Amino acid sequence: MKLTTEANANLLFEARVAIDCPADLEKVRKEVKKYAAGENRAAYVVCEGDTVVGYVECKLDDDLPAGTPAIKGLENIGYVARIGVRKEYRGRGIGKQLLNQAEHWLQSEGKSGACLGYHSKNTPAIILYSHSGYQDVAVFKDGDKDRMRIIAVKKW
Repeated sequence: MKLTTEANANLLFEARVAIDCPADLEKVRKEVKKYAAGENRAAYVVCEGDTVVGYVECKLDDDLPAGTPAIKGLENIGYVARIGVRKEYRGRGIGKQLLNQAEHWLQSEGKSGACLGYHSKNTPAIILYSHSGYQDVAVFKDGDKDRMRIIAVKKW
């Protein structure tokens, strides 16, 4: 497996489409351009040969999802916006590798920690984040969906 430290727009777009299967490809294309342009953002991709198997996107701000309650203590904290690994590659430490890379980038940019959001029914995310030292700081209903949204923080 090879970690691409600077994912270009095409590679990141390929990762998002292959792993997330989004409905709005134009929206994804616009989001990916921001990461590729480096607008206070970074993206990393793991490949096995020509196959993109995982990606992570991170930002210098804490651009939390709509509906997030006020959370104290997020000063100087970066944000892990998205992380994804193809199902057939899960359990091989790729998510941990990507999360570590995002944290390393945030540290190199002077951030004192990271926050991220996940859904209460996303078991792989719960395992990855809890094993990586993230602690839940907020839990709230995720719109009209039958799940809860959780915000977790890790400080270093």
